[in-house]
Amino acid sequence: MLHALTPADAPVEVPLDAGERVEVEWPCEAEDGSGEVRRIWFSATVAKVQEEEAAGSRRRPRFLLRFDDGGEAWSSLRRVAWRRPVEESHDMTGFVHLFGLEEELLAFCDELHERREEYGDKTRGDAACGEPLQGGLISVVVRRDAVPASGRELYLRLHQRCVEEVARAWPGWVARVGGRGARVRPSQDLRLLQYSEGANFKAHVDSGWACQALVYLNEDFSGGYTEFPNLGASYRPRRGRVLLWRSLFVGHKAAAPGSLDDHPACHVAGAVYGGVKRVVSIHLVVT
Repeated sequence: MLHALTPADAPVEVPLDAGERVEVEWPCEAEDGSGEVRRIWFSATVAKVQEEEAAGSRRRPRFLLRFDDGGEAWSSLRRVAWRRPVEESHDMTGFVHLFGLEEELLAFCDELHERREEYGDKTRGDAACGEPLQGGLISVVVRRDAVPASGRELYLRLHQRCVEEVARAWPGWVARVGGRGARVRPSQDLRLLQYSEGANFKAHVDSGWACQALVYLNEDFSGGYTEFPNLGASYRPRRGRVLLWRSLFVGHKAAAPGSLDDHPACHVAGAVYGGVKRVVSIHLVVT
């Protein structure tokens, strides 16, 4: 357990009003007496704003922060990292498709995460901790053949559920891409992603796959939004929510040859704090 410490204060330049929500990276000290101090992101409400006279008659605002656990602290927010919370904003162009997944399939995804050390592809890094990526992010590949026979029907149903949504999201798209006989098919694997405190993934496009589905398994944490900066869209993780989008064959012409910076599928996994985020990433192909 950690105790919050009051940081040294200096004025904040950006005005905040009472009642606003903020996210603050607050220094905390371990209860075990070790003296360890680390910074943890918390959500808080600005309960009061107080201005004090400073040198040169400059007024210095201070803010009474009321944290979600009931604690309170005064701070000027000058020497701590803080931000206004990301607000959810859905894509209105139809590029990102949103649907809900049934509880039976969510429970199967939970089991995959719980048994990732058993099912994970051991040729792609440690099956418990995943491939060597950014700190705090665990990425484990699970191949269909690694799942016991008793679970393969659910494995296939999970993929097929995503395949079915492609036609609903973009009627006629598959035929335009691959011809009259083209079909959307699941890949031979999926990824289990776990983001711990501070973990994130910078802007990228999964350009090796025609479609991608992202299944959220929990919401008992803060942050962790999936953002599509070129669409002005951001999605809050909620259990059972699935995002589906296309990375290939979307008619996009890059402003700079070879660049994916302005691609509509460019997305960001925002930093997580106050918990652990678990998702399943599923890739689909067109053949």
